[in-house]
Amino acid sequence: MSSLARILAFLLPTAAILTACHNPQSQVNIAWNGETYRSAEAYRAAFSAYDSKLVAAVPVMSDRIGGRVLMILPDADRIRPLTVKTANQPAANTQLFVEYDQASFQTVVDSVKRSKLFDSVEVSVRNDTESPPDLGYDYVLWVKVATTGPNHTGQWFSRWTLRRGSSFVEEGIGGDPGVPESERMLAFLKSVRSASAKLGGPALASGASPGNAAPYGALSGVVVSTQGDIVTSEHGVNSCGSMQVRTQSLTLPATIVARDRQNDLALLHVQHSFAAPAVFRDGAGIRQAETVVAIGYPYGEKWDSGATVTNGSVSSLSGAGDDTRFLQFTAPVQPGNSGGPLLDPGGHIVGIVKAKLNQSPAGPSSGDIPQNVNLAVKSAVVREFLDTNGVKYRAAPSTTELRSADIASAAKQSVVYVECLR
Repeated sequence: MSSLARILAFLLPTAAILTACHNPQSQVNIAWNGETYRSAEAYRAAFSAYDSKLVAAVPVMSDRIGGRVLMILPDADRIRPLTVKTANQPAANTQLFVEYDQASFQTVVDSVKRSKLFDSVEVSVRNDTESPPDLGYDYVLWVKVATTGPNHTGQWFSRWTLRRGSSFVEEGIGGDPGVPESERMLAFLKSVRSASAKLGGPALASGASPGNAAPYGALSGVVVSTQGDIVTSEHGVNSCGSMQVRTQSLTLPATIVARDRQNDLALLHVQHSFAAPAVFRDGAGIRQAETVVAIGYPYGEKWDSGATVTNGSVSSLSGAGDDTRFLQFTAPVQPGNSGGPLLDPGGHIVGIVKAKLNQSPAGPSSGDIPQNVNLAVKSAVVREFLDTNGVKYRAAPSTTELRSADIASAAKQSVVYVECLR
């Protein structure tokens, strides 16, 4: 029996315990789910048909999480150490057990997609799934494969794990083996929903969560050129069929020109000329404790037809894990603020709002809850992205300190409401 199959036992029927024996004629002889299969093809067809029934039984969940999730699965080489090689077992059977585990993982993926638990689901298969990096998704749901000892010297183990955005706080996914077989996948999905609640809900301010008032994919953007180039957050446009941008007086169809998933940036273009695009800060960089202003559409247009303004300061010049691509700031942001500008006292862009970390546990052993700890992509990263894509933006030193009201009045001409359409 595969040790990984035991980990997934709450998702599979009790009878789905794999056993195999060496046949003198080297025939495959696998007992599974009350039947014995003499060929690999028959066995594959059987568990494939069963997995299809599991997925078909999954309903669309009403209590959704929303947002974008990246599901990471271990590849065959990472699964293999978890597979128990019984005495005199043919190598072909070991490979079949690996295939069985891979199919079980794919069944989970298909069930998550069918449930509509998240707004969009992307899948990555990797060899190392111990601690995935932050790639700008609202959630990462993955099979954590590790060992109990250092440098992979201990016993191998695996478990489904959920992480919320860039917080790097993990929550293991449990299961209820006592429920009927047809409901075990649903029990798993409910445990994912429960884990999400323990992590504090959506981490990124994309407005995609159904619990918010924002339309599907609602977020903010900032005009950065007179030719109609707009920067926003990649996580809000990832699964869009089409997009539109609303200014104070116009609704314009938008095209996605470029995306940078690693830095969570997207470049949009509209056929419209703008007289007053936003200006980037040039010269001396932003400093810790400097005041900043965040402008955007929290909770989307349904909450407020105009952009809203919040004040705060720069609390750190790096993000989680000393990631220098980001800065932390205290100006309150809400779902829908993602993609909007973070402005310095001169009204110049110093960052693009990425995430809100309010109501997230500060660490696995901490009972503290960080307040007004939010992330923005630094302007240097944004400018490099625009340079790569040939955008002619404006930059100037911040030599004059303006009142927040004046900053807001000028910036609202370049901050737009971005809507992702299905």
